[in-house]
Amino acid sequence: LLRGEKPQLLIQGDAIDPITTGNALSALVQVAKSMFQHDLPGDMRVVQKEDDFELIIHRMFNPEGITQFNTIPGIMGSILSTTLILMTALSITRERENGALENLLVSPLSGLEVIIGKITPFVIIGLFQATLIL
Repeated sequence: LLRGEKPQLLIQGDAIDPITTGNALSALVQVAKSMFQHDLPGDMRVVQKEDDFELIIHRMFNPEGITQFNTIPGIMGSILSTTLILMTALSITRERENGALENLLVSPLSGLEVIIGKITPFVIIGLFQATLIL
């Protein structure tokens, strides 16, 4: 600045979360515009303009800033886990309350086979839901 040149400032940000990165980078741009206000001599401080610096912003890991890369897998996991766990728990609880679970457990099948038999339809429903979400 003292030589009359336009310095370049490289700002690299982890853009996995675009909203947070956007807020942080905009704050850094404001800091870069005012960082030499107290260090410059009196005449230069008054003359300092908005475009004294060339800011080069490099967003890493998600340069386009697409939020769906983070939200869709999280929503999909939440929906599938909630659906599968809740439906399986309700099914097994209903069988236990009706007394049918005891009848199944005294059959020649092992307890693990009975539980797998109860879970299988809900796994198929979960695969169908995953296909619909994608």
